[in-house]
Amino acid sequence: MKLNPLCRVGALTTAIFLPLTLEAQTKLPKEPSIKTEAAKAAPLAAGPNQHLVQARALFDQGNMAESSTAIFKAVDSIHKRMITAESLPTEGVIRASNRLEALADKVSKGGVKDGKILDRQFAKVSEEMAQYYAELARVAAGEQKPRLTRSALGRVGGYLENVAAWSGQKLTPANKTTIEAMQKAGATADQAGKSVSEETKALVRKAPTVIKGLETDPSPEIKKPKKTDFSGRKK
Repeated sequence: MKLNPLCRVGALTTAIFLPLTLEAQTKLPKEPSIKTEAAKAAPLAAGPNQHLVQARALFDQGNMAESSTAIFKAVDSIHKRMITAESLPTEGVIRASNRLEALADKVSKGGVKDGKILDRQFAKVSEEMAQYYAELARVAAGEQKPRLTRSALGRVGGYLENVAAWSGQKLTPANKTTIEAMQKAGATADQAGKSVSEETKALVRKAPTVIKGLETDPSPEIKKPKKTDFSGRKK
C-alpha cells in the first residue's frame, strides 16, 4: 500500500492524541534476520524501534531504498504514538524525528557506508524520546494525572532499554532495577489510583539521572534534508 505523504516534522504544531495502550502489549511481527549484535539486542517493540530494527536488517542486506523507507516509517510511528500534555513542548520529538529524516535521506542516496552509524543515530533517537517521555511524566505528575504519569514512565523504560541496546552499553544493576520499575509502572497504568503515588514520583525524579548516565554520542552528525515525505522521496 502506498504511503500517504506527510508534512515534514518541522511543520508539526499540534500533538496527536491516541489511546495510551502500551506498545509492548501489541502483537508483534516475527523478528527479521539481523546480523548485527546491536540490532539483535534491541527490544523488538511495536512502534518506532520495530521499524529501526527492520531498517538495520535491510541495510545489512544492501537494500538502501527499503532501509530508508523503514526509517521514515519510524518517524511516522513516533508521531502517531506521541502522547502529550497541553503545556509540554514537543522539541524532543521534533529533534528525534529530524534526526531520522536526515539519516533516511542519506541512506537512500547511498551516503552511509557503515551500519554502526545507524546504531549510533538510533541510540540517540531513543535517548531523545526517553527525555521526551520523562518530561511528560514530570508534567503529568505535577498535574496529578497518575495514569498518564505511569504510562509515560513505561515508555521511558522501553526507550532506555533501546538506548542501551543500540549503543552497546551495559546497564548497571541500579539502572536496570529503575528501568524495570518504570516498565512495571507503565504496564499497570490502568490500575493507578486517584493521585500520583510516592513510588511513582520517585521514579519520575530518577528518570533524568538514568537518561544522563546513558547519554550517547551520535557522531558523525547528519544534516537534515530540505524537505522529504515518508516514502523517502524529495518533494
